[in-house]
Amino acid sequence: MTLHSRTLDFASRRTARWAILLAMFLYGVRLPAQDSGYQRSFPISVAQAEAAVKTIKTTTQGRLPTLEGFVQQSAPPVERYEKGYYECTFQISAAAGGTVILVQAKITGWYNDPDASRSGYRILTSNGRLETDVLDRIAEVASARSSSAAL
Repeated sequence: MTLHSRTLDFASRRTARWAILLAMFLYGVRLPAQDSGYQRSFPISVAQAEAAVKTIKTTTQGRLPTLEGFVQQSAPPVERYEKGYYECTFQISAAAGGTVILVQAKITGWYNDPDASRSGYRILTSNGRLETDVLDRIAEVASARSSSAAL
């Protein structure tokens, strides 16, 4: 093996390593966006969890008074957004000793760009406040129902 072929072999291995690292980085960046959401375990049945979600359903979507405090800071400042709206979705699944509820909030807002051609509705990343509040309300409903059932 000549020095030239060893150099090419080393360079191709190094390039392959960088390609793998880049792929791992890009894959890792996408995972949180695909699996975003907040979950909590409850010591209730799936039917009770579904009933609790149904009870609070009217408060799991609507207008936001402001986007500040509800979304992660983004490249365009939050101050440039208006008409904030949110909608929560739920995944309820049985787990050992109860039920797991996963909440995902989709937040949209009208981006007001100085160049009107770039204005429009955009999806923003939740900071978790909405999801945590929803899970707290579900816990309150589930607790109240189990307390009244015990009486």
